[in-house]
Amino acid sequence: MKYPMQSLKNTLLTCSFLLTGLLLVACSTPYHTTDLPAPDIKGSYTDNYNYSQDIEAKQWIINNQSVFVYQLVNNAESYLTAKNSSANPYYPDKFSRFEWTHYFGDIWYCQQVYDASTAANANNFTIYPKADSSNPATGGCGLNGHNFPWSKLIPN
Repeated sequence: MKYPMQSLKNTLLTCSFLLTGLLLVACSTPYHTTDLPAPDIKGSYTDNYNYSQDIEAKQWIINNQSVFVYQLVNNAESYLTAKNSSANPYYPDKFSRFEWTHYFGDIWYCQQVYDASTAANANNFTIYPKADSSNPATGGCGLNGHNFPWSKLIPN
């Protein structure tokens, strides 16, 4: 699939390089933000802090006031990156990374990144390491020494 140059500005392309006698380049599928798959956890929830969590095909809405428009959805690795709406009360026009996991039959999520300057930075696991999903009910969400519990998504 070819994308016009203008569309490439909104495309996040992740490439990894492997050297085995010759240089091979493997790139993830370049999605334009309008062509992204919906998150596998798409649905309407209330979390264990009593906030509404509406995970839609193109955006995540928290408590009917914060909107995050998807830039990349990786269902295989259970995360997505999103642009924070300019109307959000916290960190408008920044970028976030939401990670999710299944734990004892429940879905838990962590907004591991909430203030990245670019989508590429929010998607960079060296800059912002993956959250620890080993026991989301007790911790593992947060950076720089923070260890918050993840939020449990309870279907409405």
